[in-house]
Amino acid sequence: MMIDAVITWVDASDPEYVSRRKHHSDPTCDGNAGDNASLRWENNDEVSICIKSMELYAPWIRKIWIVTDRQTPNISGVSPRFREKIAVVHHDTIFREYSDILPVFNSLSIETLLFRIPGLASKFIYFNDDFFLLRRTEPLDFFLADGTPVLRGRWIKGTELTRSGALTPHRGYQLRAASMVQPLESEVFLPAHVANSFCRDTLEMLFQNFRVEFERNLAFRYRDSSQFNISSLFAAHKIVNQGAEPLLRKDFAQVSAGTCQSGSLRKINSRLRRLKSPRIKLGCINDVGALRRRFPGLYEHFREIFSDSTANRFWARRTLGWRFRY
Repeated sequence: MMIDAVITWVDASDPEYVSRRKHHSDPTCDGNAGDNASLRWENNDEVSICIKSMELYAPWIRKIWIVTDRQTPNISGVSPRFREKIAVVHHDTIFREYSDILPVFNSLSIETLLFRIPGLASKFIYFNDDFFLLRRTEPLDFFLADGTPVLRGRWIKGTELTRSGALTPHRGYQLRAASMVQPLESEVFLPAHVANSFCRDTLEMLFQNFRVEFERNLAFRYRDSSQFNISSLFAAHKIVNQGAEPLLRKDFAQVSAGTCQSGSLRKINSRLRRLKSPRIKLGCINDVGALRRRFPGLYEHFREIFSDSTANRFWARRTLGWRFRY
C-alpha cells in the first residue's frame, strides 16, 4: 500500500507574505479571534521537526507534499536520501479554477482542496506543520490491511457541544461538518488534533456530492464561522456511511494553544510528560512560539529530541526527564 504525507505550511516572516496579508487584511472576518494576529502565523521552524519525525519514525512514507504559498521550507536537517521524497506544492496548483480566491490565509479553505494535489497517493496522512511523530510507526497505524483509514478521536453528544458557552469556533467547524451526514442529536465523532488518515477517492466523491458546500468552504480568505472542517466531514462519512470503526486507543497527545499561551508550569509539564509516554506515537504542540517565549530553552530541547544522534537515546532512557523550571 502506497501512503503519502501532506503538510500545510507557511513562513509568515517572509516580507512578501507579510505584504500580501497586509494588503488583503480583513478585520471583519468572524472566524477565530486570532486569525489576524501575527503570532498565529509566526514561523518557529515546526515543519522541520514534523518532517524529521517522519524520517525517524515513518521512513516507509512514499512521498511528502508540502502545500504552501509560493515559499520554500528549510529542510536542511533532513538526510539527502529522505529529502528526495519531498515535493513542494503551491496554492495555485490545488486552487486551479479557483485562482480568483487567492491568496488564502485560511487552513480550512486550503484543507478543502488537498485531494487535488497532482500525483497524490490514494491513501495519505495529513499533518499540520505543528504535528509530529514520537515513536516508530508502521502503515497499519494509519490504514488497516483493507485500506480502511484509522480514525483517532473521541465521541461526544452533539447536544453537549451546542449548549450555551460550549461551542468554540473549532468545535463549530467540526459540528457543521458532522451535520452534513448525520443528525446532531446522536453522538458525534471528533477527530483528534494530530495526523489524520485520508482516502483521496472519498474526498473526490464528497466534493462531487457536496460541491456547493465545498466551493463555499474554499472561498473564504480568512476563517468564517459558517465553514466546516474537512477532517470531521471525512470521519463522519466513513463512520455513518461506510461503517468505519474509530480507534479509541489513546496513542496520541496534544498540548493545546491555550495551555501553551497561559497554562501553569505544572500543567505544561504534565502535558509534555505525556508526550514521553511509551504508548504515545502522535503528538501536537499547538503553539511552540508561546512556549518558546515563556520558557526560553524549551524549543532547543524539543528540537534535540528529533536529531539523529539523540532521538533513540532520549526515548530509551527512563531516567531522562522532561521537566522545565524556567
